[in-house]
Amino acid sequence: MILCDLIRVISSDFDLFRVISTKNTYTRAREAMSANFQPAWAYIVRPFIPVPALCSLHGGRGLLAWTRMVSQKPWTLEAAARLFITVIVTLLVGIFFASLVETLKSWSNEARDFAEMGLMAIFFQCSILFWVRRFLRQNQISWREAFYTGRRDWRAIGLGLGSGILAAAPLVFLQGWLTEFAEKVFHMHLEAQEVVEKLSSPTISLAAKIFLGVTAIVLAPLAEELLFRGVLYATVKQIGYPRAALWGASILFGLSHASLMAFIPLTLFAMLLVWLYEISDNLLAPIMAHCALNAVNFFWILSAGSSASGVH
Repeated sequence: MILCDLIRVISSDFDLFRVISTKNTYTRAREAMSANFQPAWAYIVRPFIPVPALCSLHGGRGLLAWTRMVSQKPWTLEAAARLFITVIVTLLVGIFFASLVETLKSWSNEARDFAEMGLMAIFFQCSILFWVRRFLRQNQISWREAFYTGRRDWRAIGLGLGSGILAAAPLVFLQGWLTEFAEKVFHMHLEAQEVVEKLSSPTISLAAKIFLGVTAIVLAPLAEELLFRGVLYATVKQIGYPRAALWGASILFGLSHASLMAFIPLTLFAMLLVWLYEISDNLLAPIMAHCALNAVNFFWILSAGSSASGVH
C-alpha cells in the first residue's frame, strides 16, 4: 500500500515540475502540489526523493527539466567571468605565499601548517567574500536581491540543515566504498583531504582545531556557495545552459577540494545543493546544508581520530 502511495507521490511530482518549467512560478507549482494526491507522510518523504534524477525519465527533457525557479540575476556573463578570474588569480597568489612558508625551516611543523592554513583561508575563502561584495556593488545590487529572494529565510535554513545532516552518512559511506574499490580493483591508494589529515592528527593543537572548525563550518560553506551556486551556476543557467550549469558548477566544486577520494561524493553533494537552491530560490538553503555536512564530518573526525575520512 505504501509502495503504491509512493509511486503516486512521485507521479504527482512529475506534474508539479512540469508546471514549474512551463509557468515558472513557485505559487502555481504549490497549487499544483496541493491539488494532487498527498498522504500525510509525503511531506516528510518528498524532500528526500531524488526527483531531479526521476525527472530525466519524464518526456526525455533531461535532468534539469524542472529547474526554472532561481531568480534572474542582473549581472552579465562577462562580469561573472571577471569575478572568477580575479578569484583564481588571488588563489594562485595565496598558493605562492603558502609555498614560501615551507622554506621557513626555523619554524616548527605545527607553526608552518598553521600559517599555511591561515594563508589559504585568507586568499581563498576570505577573498571570495571580498570580491563577491565588490562584484555586487559594481552591479548595484544588494546581497538579498542577489541570493536570498525566494522562500522565507527560516524555512530555507531548516531545509538546508535537515538535508545536510541526512546527506552526511551516505556520502561518507560512498567515499569509503569508492576508496576500497579503487584499492582492490586498481591498486590505487587514495589520500584523504589535507584538512582531514591535519584534523585527525594526534598532535594538532586546540587553536588549530578551533581555526579549522570555524573555517570548515562557517567560512568555507559561505564563500563556496556564493561562488559556485550563487554566481557560477546561476549565471551559466540563465544564459541558456542549465545542464552545463549543473555539471560545471558541481564538478568544479568537487575539483576545488583537491581530493580524488572525495571528488565523486562532493560532486554528488553539489548537485543536491543545486536542487536546494532551485526549490527555495534562497542561497541560505545550500549554505546551511553545506555547514551541516561539514559540522557533522568535523566532529566525527575529531571523535574518530586517525581512522576517520570525512567529506568536507
